[in-house]
Amino acid sequence: MQILSMLLAALLPVGVLIYYIYWKDRGKPEPVWQLVKAFLLGVLSVFVSLFISKSFLNYFYIRLDFETAISIHL
Repeated sequence: MQILSMLLAALLPVGVLIYYIYWKDRGKPEPVWQLVKAFLLGVLSVFVSLFISKSFLNYFYIRLDFETAISIHL
């Protein structure tokens, strides 16, 4: 149940944003393939930034486990 709610929380803003873009651009809408391409490039950028940040942390020997990261943000 928790995974389903997290998945919904991750995908709901995407759906709302896509709906808003299509509603706002109803006069001359962009082709669907361009929206899909922009979405997939955004997904790819997450993995690239994750790789870069993980490499940066490993380079400086900064090891944070999940509990430490949670305690830092609280």
